[in-house]
Order: sequence, then structure tokens, then C-alpha cells
Amino acid sequence: LTSAALEVTAVGTPQAATLEWTLDCARLREGAAEVIDLAGVALAGRARGRVELERATATGPSRVAVVADLEDFEWALPGRPAWRDEALAIEAEATGSATPQVVAIEAAHATVTGGDDRLEVTLAGGTLVELAALAAGRLGIRPASSGAAAAADIVIAGDLGRWHARLAPVLPAAVTGVSPGGRVQAAVAAVARGDAWEITRATAEVERLVLALPGRDIAEPRLLASAAGVVRPAAGRIDLASAEVLTATMSVRTAGLSWRAAGSGAGWRDRLRGTLQWQADAGRLARWLVSPETCARWPAAGRAWGTLAFVDGADGLDVVVEATGNQLALAEHRGAPAGQPRPVWTEPQATVILELAVPSAAPDTLRIDRLACESTTFSVQARGDVGGRTRAFTLDGTLAYDWQQVSRLVAPWTDGALSLVGAGARPFAVSGRLAEVAEAAAL
Repeated sequence: LTSAALEVTAVGTPQAATLEWTLDCARLREGAAEVIDLAGVALAGRARGRVELERATATGPSRVAVVADLEDFEWALPGRPAWRDEALAIEAEATGSATPQVVAIEAAHATVTGGDDRLEVTLAGGTLVELAALAAGRLGIRPASSGAAAAADIVIAGDLGRWHARLAPVLPAAVTGVSPGGRVQAAVAAVARGDAWEITRATAEVERLVLALPGRDIAEPRLLASAAGVVRPAAGRIDLASAEVLTATMSVRTAGLSWRAAGSGAGWRDRLRGTLQWQADAGRLARWLVSPETCARWPAAGRAWGTLAFVDGADGLDVVVEATGNQLALAEHRGAPAGQPRPVWTEPQATVILELAVPSAAPDTLRIDRLACESTTFSVQARGDVGGRTRAFTLDGTLAYDWQQVSRLVAPWTDGALSLVGAGARPFAVSGRLAEVAEAAAL
């Protein structure tokens, strides 16, 4: 087959065949654009490769070997990061069979290399690859029913941004909304346990990590991550026996956490169970949560730590949040951000406990069983609920305060000219809609 964009040569028999191709991607796009709308789609470069197919018997497994390379390649889709490679080499060999929905692999090994980027995948012992699940961004690789000895090893290294762009056309659901950068070195090793994968080793290290999110720019000098657990692709469930993520901003650990995917049939109340422990630098964490302009004007400082638990309660899901802050401070830059900030608020220590319940009989209702805040200036004990289509909320409890401590904390604003005395406790009640609170906070 010869055309302006593509040349293909095939030769062989049903038992053994060879196919070779050469593709001019720019000419292919030009030809396709005459019959379909390709506005915003960029495609350029040259691709060539060779496929060898061998079949021992008509009903037996096939052996497939692929060698391909790309030169000056570019593929960009609207709303996706552009994939650009000066040179990319692909080598793969597999034994198995395939249908339009599932690929059954007895053994496989593949490598993708481009410059100093490298991806290596090894599968052994019987594995099923569900193509539709992969295209939807889900883990569609599971042990075959007879694959008791199945094992998988994956190693990836190189530029995180380039790997992200390469995966974007293949797994669009998994890479939408974030633009990462940095140098990554990661490895995963797993063995089959029935229809599940037991993760025996999962580690990742990213140097000079950058994440560009809408309205946020997150930068970390280094990220370290590790995990061990069980992945159940058929059920869409991941059970972590242990996991840890460490950065200069925050560390998160768990000794037991279960997560179920949105498409697994589980409701949102049943998708997460377990406990997380965390600690964070308040100043650096603010860059994750608010815009760079807000961080520059209102610099924060201090340390915070706590736990986040999702557990089965007496009548549904219980969520328990505990947080402690130490030497928390907020300042304001007046004029140029490079000037000396003026202290606005300091808190030697503060604690927050929030206990929420989502009753199974009323999934649209969020019950606040306990809200407790303790600091040097005030304390709050309250209960309430949130529910309904309008997300109306009520909160009532007791507020205790120490005006002398308040006047000490606002001294940077008043230069000591205002002195307050007194203390007390008063009941309070608040009601409204969450949308109104969010609008007021935005102002």
C-alpha cells in the first residue's frame, strides 16, 4: 500500500507474517483534514516500524514483536498537553491472544526510550488487559483466571512533563487538569493473588516537582512516595496496607486505607475508609490552597498536624477531623511585597475537632455531631447539620472568649492604644446557606 502519507508492506502466511510501515504524520493530517474537522489538532513528524507475528497452531497463542520509532514527532489535541519528541524508540514482545475488547497476555516485555526518558514494563504468568478501561483512565490490567503466578514490574524514569504529554492522548481521563514538571524515578512490582494484584514494592521520587493547576502553581524541591497493598481491578478497589508521601510542604501517612473508584458501583459514602495522618508547613501549604497574589499579600507561618478518619458509624459514614496548630501567624504586606510584613494575628497553639456523620437513611444530610475549637483567645463547642438542595445549615453552641488575649494579639494594629479586659461564655446560633457563605468569603 503506497500513498502520499503512508507506505505499508505485508508478507507472510497465517502462521508467520511481517508488516513494515512508514508514515508521514503531517501529510496524514492534511489528507484527513479534507474530510473531517481537525481544527486545533496538530500532527507532524515521521514514524516507521516493523511487526512480526508468529502462530504455532490455529488455536494456540500468538507471538508479536514490535519495533518502532518516531522522529520530530508532535501530537496536540485541544485542551491536552502537546506531545513532542525529537526521537522516540519503542520495542515490545508479547505472547498471547486478543479480541476487540480484551488482550490476554501470557508474557510480555516492552521498553519506550526517548533521550534520557525510559519506561520498561514486564508481565509474566497470565494477564488480561481491558482496552475500554484503560481508555477511560482506569486500571484495566488484571490477572487471568489461571494466572496464579502472574507478576508485573514497571519502571519509569525521566522528565515528568514529557511523560505526562505522552500519556495524554492515550489516557485522557487520567491527566486532565494538571500540568506537572520535574525529574521522576518510579518503580512498581506486583504479584497476583487470585483476581487481585498485591503491590510488593511501589516507590517514587520526583526532583524539582512543579504542578500547574488552575489558579495555583505548586513547587516542591523533592517528593518521596512509597506504598504497599492490594489492587482489585475487577472491583475497582485499592486497599493500602501502608503508604507515605513526603514533601517540604506536607507529609501524609496511612497504616490502612481503602478506596473504590467512581465506576465501581459504590456510592460516594462508601468509596473511602481508613485513617490518614498529616503534618504541614502552614506558610507553604497556603500556596497550595490560595492564589499566588493572596499568598504574597497575606504571608502565613507555623506548623500544623492532625488526622483524618473515614469510618463506619452506627447509622452511616462518620468523618473525624483533628488538627493542631503551633505558632500560627498571619501577616500583611503593605505596598511592595518585598517590604517587611506587618503581623496581623498570632496563635501560640490551637486545636480543632470536627465530627461529621452522613446517615444512610438521609444521604443528602450532613450532621455535625461535634465542632470544638480551642485557642488562647476563644473556644467554641457546637453542633448542627447541613442538608437539602440549597445546602441550608444550622449551627448552635457556646462561644467562650478572653478579651485581654484578643487585645494582646491586635496590638500590632493598635500600637498598644487599645486594651480590652474581661472574659465569658455565651450561647450562639447561626443558620444560612453554604452558597451564601462561599460568596461572602470570595468578597
